[in-house]
Formats: sequence, C-alpha cells, structure tokens
Amino acid sequence: MLFEWLKRYLSTAASHTVVWAVTLIIGLGAVGTPVFAQVEWEFVDGERPATVGKAEATAHTSRLKRDYRRSLIPLEIILDPVTEAEKATLGGRKDQPLQIGLGRDIPSPYREDLQPLLTWTPLASGALTAAFTVTSPGARALRLALAAAHIPDGAEVRFFSVAYPEQIFGPFTATDMFRPGEKPAAGHAKPDEQTVLFWSPVLEGDTVGVEIYLPSPDDQYSLSLAIPQLSHLVHSVLDPDEKALDDIGDSDRCNIDVACRATEPAGLKNAVAKIIFTERGGSSSFCTGNLLNDKEPDSAIPYFLTAHHCLSTQSVANTINSYWFFERVRCGGPPPRSVVQFTRGGELLATATEANTDFTFLQLNDTAITALPEIWLAGWDNAPIMPPSLSIGIHHPQGDLKKWSGGNATGFAPRFRPVDGRGSYIRVVWSQGTTEGGSSGSGLFDTNGRLVGTLSGGEAFCGNQAAPDWYGRFDLSYPAIRRWLAVEPVRLASKMPVSDAVAQGKWQEYKIMASAAYARLVVRLDALAANADLYVRRGSRPNLNPTGHNCRPSLTGTSTETCTLRNSGDNVYYIGVYGVKDTAFTLKATLSGAGDSVGLYDPAAGRFDLKNVLIEGVADIRFRYGPAGTAGWLSLAGDWNGDGLDTVGLYRPATGVFFLRNDLSGGVADIRFRYGPAGAAGWLPLAGDWNGDGLDTVGLYDPATGVFFLRNDLSGGVADIRFRYGPAGARSIPITGNWDGL
Repeated sequence: MLFEWLKRYLSTAASHTVVWAVTLIIGLGAVGTPVFAQVEWEFVDGERPATVGKAEATAHTSRLKRDYRRSLIPLEIILDPVTEAEKATLGGRKDQPLQIGLGRDIPSPYREDLQPLLTWTPLASGALTAAFTVTSPGARALRLALAAAHIPDGAEVRFFSVAYPEQIFGPFTATDMFRPGEKPAAGHAKPDEQTVLFWSPVLEGDTVGVEIYLPSPDDQYSLSLAIPQLSHLVHSVLDPDEKALDDIGDSDRCNIDVACRATEPAGLKNAVAKIIFTERGGSSSFCTGNLLNDKEPDSAIPYFLTAHHCLSTQSVANTINSYWFFERVRCGGPPPRSVVQFTRGGELLATATEANTDFTFLQLNDTAITALPEIWLAGWDNAPIMPPSLSIGIHHPQGDLKKWSGGNATGFAPRFRPVDGRGSYIRVVWSQGTTEGGSSGSGLFDTNGRLVGTLSGGEAFCGNQAAPDWYGRFDLSYPAIRRWLAVEPVRLASKMPVSDAVAQGKWQEYKIMASAAYARLVVRLDALAANADLYVRRGSRPNLNPTGHNCRPSLTGTSTETCTLRNSGDNVYYIGVYGVKDTAFTLKATLSGAGDSVGLYDPAAGRFDLKNVLIEGVADIRFRYGPAGTAGWLSLAGDWNGDGLDTVGLYRPATGVFFLRNDLSGGVADIRFRYGPAGAAGWLPLAGDWNGDGLDTVGLYDPATGVFFLRNDLSGGVADIRFRYGPAGARSIPITGNWDGL
C-alpha cells in the first residue's frame, strides 16, 4: 500500500520533476530481519524539447559538385552476387540484434589505395572532383567502409544512391570521419583490428556512389583512401515491402500499428526510433531505442537508450543510423513517405551487460533530431514498478513499421527466469500485440508514459502471446546515468567567478547561456590546489571521451587552463571541471559583445573616451589613466587577464615600460614591465593574442627596419616571435587583427 499511495501521489504532482528520499523495507535478511535502504526516487515527464541553440531540422540531402545523371562515372566496382551460404548467416533471436546485413570484402585492387584509379575533373574554381560507384548485386541497401591513410584539409566526401537520386549525404570531412587520436590505415594494406573504419550512411539500392572533392589540385597527390569492405543489406530500410527474405521487415500478424492505439501522452511514440548499426566485418543489424528527457528545462540533448546486447562499444555507436516517424500516419493507412534518417552515430555514455540490466545509454551526435517537428523526449521513473501493473511497449519488430503492445508487468525476475521478486528484469506478458527480433532496446512504459524498462529478450510471439518477455529494470540502470538525466549543471553568470571544489575522479558541471549578441566566450580555471582539467562543450555535457569537446586544454599540475570560443547564434555551453586530484578551484566564464568598438586617448588630459557601440554620441566609458600632459606616451588596448574584456594600457618609449590596467577605470597599473630598448625613437606598441591562449600580450614594431618583436608573456625578456614584414624605413603604422577568423 505504501508503494501504491506514493505512486498515485507522484503521478498527480504538478511539478516537472519530483524528488523523494524514502526509507523502504526492500527485503529480508537471512534471519528475517528487515533490511533498510535509503532510496532517492525521481521522475521526469516527457515533453517537446526546448529549442535554444537549435537550427530547424532540414531534409538530409546535399548537393553534389557534379550531376552524375548526365556524366559518366569512369570507375565502377562490381562485386559477385551474394551466395546462399552468405544469406544463411542472417537473422537472430529477440535477445540478439536482428542482423539484416552481411559483410563483404572489396576485391583487389580496389580495397587498396584508390587514388591512382580515380579520374579527376577540374571545376571552375580550380578545385577537383572524382567519383566512383560500388555495386553489390541484389542488395536492397548498402554501406561502405572507408579507411584513410591521409585526407587533405578541406577535402569533402559525399555519398549518393544511384537508384534514389534524392539520397545524398555529406559533406563529410576528415574530422567528421576520423577523430583525433584514432589510428588511420597504415599504407595500403587491409586494415587491422586497431584501424578505424568510417561506415557511410545507409543508402538504398544495390549501387552506391562516392564523390570526392579536393579544394586544390595539389591535394590529389597526398590523398590516400581505401574501401576495404561493404555491408550488403537484404532489407530496404525505408520500404519494408521491398525485401529479399520473406521474414525480414515483415512482422507477424498479431502486431498492432502504433497508429491504431492511443498513447498517453500522445507524443510518446515520437520518442521511439529504429536504428541500424554495423560491426567490424560489415555485419549490420536492427534494434529499437528511445529518446529520454532530462531535468534541464532548457536542454534539448538527444539522450538515447537501447540494449547492451544491441551495441556496447564506441566503434559501433559511431555507425548508428536512426530512423524517425517510420510508422503509418493513420490506422490502416499506407506506409510512410517522409521518414527522417540521421547518420552521424552517437557517443557512448554508459552501458551494462545482460548480467545486470542490459542497457546502453548514448547521446546521438545529430542534435537536429530534437528540432524535428513533433519529436518527443520520453519521461522516465526510477521508482520500482508495483507488479502486477499495466504496461505498453512501442517498437520496430523485424525492423517493420512502428508497433504497439499492451500487457502486464508480472514481477521482478532474473533474465529468462521466473518471478522471484528480486531479479534485475521485469517479466512482461502481453495481452495485445507482441515483440520480435528488432524490438530489442525498446522501452517499457507505465500508464503515465514514463519509461521503466528496456527490452532484453523473451519468448513471446504471435503463436504464443502468453510466453513472457524480460525488460531490464530502469530503476537499477538509473544510478549509472543519473548524472546526465537528473543532475542539472550550475548556471553561471558572465564575469562572476565561482569558488568550488571537486573530488578525485568526479565532476563539477556548469553551464552558461550565450545569446547571439555575444561573439566570444572565455572560460578560465585557476586557483587550483592540485590537478584538475577544464572541458567546454557547446550543446552537450562534457565527458572523458578524448574527442567532441570545443575546448579541452588538459594541462598538468596546477596550471591555469583557459578556453576561448567564438559564439554564433543562441547557444548553451556546458563547462566541466574534472578532478584529477581532490582540489579547490575558481572558475570564471566571460561573454563579450559582438565585436570590437572604438575609443580615443587624449595625451594632454591623460583621458580615455570609449564607445560600446559603433554609432555617434557621447562616450559610454570615460576615465583618466596615466599622467596628463606627458608627451610621447602611446596607448594600446587588450585583454590582459583573459577575462574576455579589453582594457587599456600605456607605453612610454623613453623608458621602454608598459603600464597595463585590468579595469576600465583610473588607478595604478595592474601590470608593469620593461620590454624593448629605452629611448628607441619611432618604435610603436601593439597588442594581440599571438599564441591563441585567450590572453593578449604586447609587441613592438620598428619602422626603420620593418621588424615586429612580439612577446607571449606580460613580462620583460627577448621576443618570442620576430619577423620582418613590409619595407624598412617606410612610415607604415602596424595594425593587429584576427584576419582568418580562426
């Protein structure tokens, strides 16, 4: 009764999130003594995602550099037909991913370096393109594996279907395909087990085209690209009626289209997607998964839950293609014609084996998913269910159109075992519909539409609906993923430092909202007592993966770490401090305006008059700094302390001393040092971030010789950078700027 009362109370709570700390009797000791545990109950209802920082989702098509419907593609690679022995490897039980694609090796010489075999065509811009096709006869869809010893900067790869011209994906750059630190293919040999392969998007038909674009003709000599394997799919991913095997893409007769049943909430079905992924070797499989909501009201991160037995490694997560709205629009209606496919994989955050609760938790890399119209982030409840209880499942059996199942959660059990009240799985018996291979990873939802379990496997099918299925318990999976779903980062205010501490191996997380009015974000981590690392990421929470962050300095010891990012549009930036050791720290995030403005320095009065906007009018900031009436002193401006705000300074040529101020106000110099020769007539000071560390420093220019002397520290010493630019003896005036925007 305690559980039932609490569940009724929680289900009627008006708040978005409710947290309860309840002491519960959860079992009996060996001699009948009650065992108590402190349990924190939390739930989140489903909702349409926030759209802060999200562009509207667009059709996932691209434009090729050339129209290959009207031009010959010189290189055509055609494999032999698939054998019956190869086809016999397909299929799978419900506790396995539904295999619908088999790996095939590309024959020599095509599996080696393709560059000598390509024919390059110049474009009007001077760039080059080359294209080739790969055919695996009888395939309903294909994926190609790319291995690269070198892809030049600026090169782009696009993939297209010959049978379905509207299917064009790309451009993919070297960064998109191969992350920093990954091992490229060595030479032109077949990739070994450590070589990273990039799997193309899934393209319909038995022939896939590849277009390579190089911005410079010289790039063709450094390109080294191979296609060692492909995945031959026997199932048309977008059209379940086009199938090479009768039992693929054609779920059994008792399955119920999701359009034929009402769900509460109505958008719940739109949190469910079909996914296809590819193992090393080319085996491709289907599973189902669900988007999950989190506690952040302004978050739109596509967190995705599926089964560990579907996928459990980052290399396979990289290959995920997800399919949304693969369902009938109305009950009894035709198949859909507006399925949305996303191709850029996911980031593995947590996983647990079948011996635990059989789940994999990811963040999908295509953030535009949450900008799709009608998309839904499913709610969840980490309280144990109260069996027997009504439950529903939404899934893609056999990779087919989205289906609905209804039944009873009969109790907790070990995987594939009877109910014992303690197991890590929920045993479910269906009264309407069923599940099949391909349903794995789908969610079990309670009557409030909150996820409570993840399908691991079972015995149910249309011929025996009374047989059970087993779902991994979400309440037991939840502690491993709570950090992402329920721990909201601390919100920072610009220019307001926070003092905090972090334990070894733990995170402290923050976020800052940056509107389009701000052009730059500077984050500074300092005052460290021991080693900690700074991570900054736009639109996503930080983690220990070596890739995917906008900034990750990773300095050793107690060194100050600084991240300087350019901002465009409305964005949420997540900031993580990871404790390499237990340490206190100070963190400051500074947003600065959309570009520089102007100001004036009056040497006679020793006064600065500064404008915040580029319009006429009186000064926005006025203050006196330095001695009045001192002839020959020269002014400069820069961000001397890395806080994102430019301030002023003075240079006295007679002594070679810089006097720099960290605030836009009068007072004594915050930084004072001698740099350059004293009394050097005509030398001119300048300021800039010469090494890109987010901190402006100074330099000198000697017009007599045309030489720049630049310093990377705000201290005296020899020049860190010295070069001649421009004619000696000319009356040139030096200027500084970020001319390439990098």
